[in-house]
Amino acid sequence: MSLSDLNTTPHHERGITHHVVFNHPKRNALGNIIFERTGGTDEEPVMAPVLDRTEALFNDGKPVELILAGPDSDRVGKGQRVSFDIERRAAFEERPVTTAESVEANVARWCSAVLGWNNLPRGWVDKSGKDDPIAYSDENAKAMFAQTGMAWLGAQIDGVLMERNRFLPVSSASSEPTPPTSSKDQRPVSRRRSRKS
Repeated sequence: MSLSDLNTTPHHERGITHHVVFNHPKRNALGNIIFERTGGTDEEPVMAPVLDRTEALFNDGKPVELILAGPDSDRVGKGQRVSFDIERRAAFEERPVTTAESVEANVARWCSAVLGWNNLPRGWVDKSGKDDPIAYSDENAKAMFAQTGMAWLGAQIDGVLMERNRFLPVSSASSEPTPPTSSKDQRPVSRRRSRKS
């Protein structure tokens, strides 16, 4: 790794391909949602549904993909500033953020991260229910994310943006070789070094 690689902006500007997934609650034979204990005490357990992650596939079996810029890119930075400005304005006026402002902040943040997409169904953008692919445009992204029913996809984008390392190249100058990956969206498997006494 050279010192120029420490500037992460170029890698984040290029972006990565993210395969969209659905998180469906698992159900038992009777159709009831299966829950698992995630914390709490024996008297007051905290339960959450067990989720089944399924890759979103288009009609031809190809994955629905978003091309996402990283959190250190200029465009994502601008989207974040719009979101922060909305929160600051509300705080300055000593009032809560309105629903419309919250939607505006989310749309700005999510749209700033999306560089493009592949195999995205038209119905996700225009609520038509049609499954033919729709081309990426800023207007289509804004229309899609402005719908309350698409917040699940925005939440996936937020999750990806929290993983900065997904946007960085694999170092070629490490002391131990890293196994190659088949997709630029995958993280390499790290290896532990054994301690010598």
